[in-house]
Amino acid sequence: MAAAGPRGRDGPSPREFTAVRHFMMADLGLSGLPLLVYARIFGFCDAGCGYFESKGGLARFLNVQERSVHRAIR
Repeated sequence: MAAAGPRGRDGPSPREFTAVRHFMMADLGLSGLPLLVYARIFGFCDAGCGYFESKGGLARFLNVQERSVHRAIR
């Protein structure tokens, strides 16, 4: 049985992990930090959640500098 997510939802929340999907690399040609940033944002959108995370929050989640996140988004 899956652990209950936030507010009683089944399964993990997008806040808990980031999944990289094959199309992100093969079709979009992403790699490295831009791939992780895209996967993080996509995970929220795919789950039907709005994405409201600061660049600093994203940097902490990915364990990188905020400046690196800013460059990856540009």
